[in-house]
Amino acid sequence: MNDEASAWGQRFYTKAGFFPELSDEVVDRCAALVETIPPGAELSLWAHGGAVGRVSDDAMAYTGRTAAFNIGAELAWTDPADDEARIAWGRAAIGTLKPLMGTGTYVNDVVEADTNGAQIYGKAKYERLVGLKRKYDPDNFFRLNQNIRP
Repeated sequence: MNDEASAWGQRFYTKAGFFPELSDEVVDRCAALVETIPPGAELSLWAHGGAVGRVSDDAMAYTGRTAAFNIGAELAWTDPADDEARIAWGRAAIGTLKPLMGTGTYVNDVVEADTNGAQIYGKAKYERLVGLKRKYDPDNFFRLNQNIRP
């Protein structure tokens, strides 16, 4: 499905967050960002709700069940010389939207190695996940992801 967009040699950066509503200010800021978007980048908007929102947010590891939307800056490019500029645009884009965000983010949208798990899941859920990790994976075998250290 994504063979062309995710071709070998592509470089990627993603940063996103959950939003409680799609306010006029969110739309205005997104529209301004699109004016400066680099080639190979997109500002994605995912509507939440439905069945995903009918499960308690603390029932599973997936977070953001009460968020109305997820907005992400997703960038792809091939030239390593563009790394700094592309990553800076993605960070700045989400930085512009951050004051309007709710809490948490979809874990697959996290590429920053130093992102705190409590920022992704919320403190209580993260602590519960750490406890599960200690119990079922104390040697941290499953670590090639947004790792939760035991």
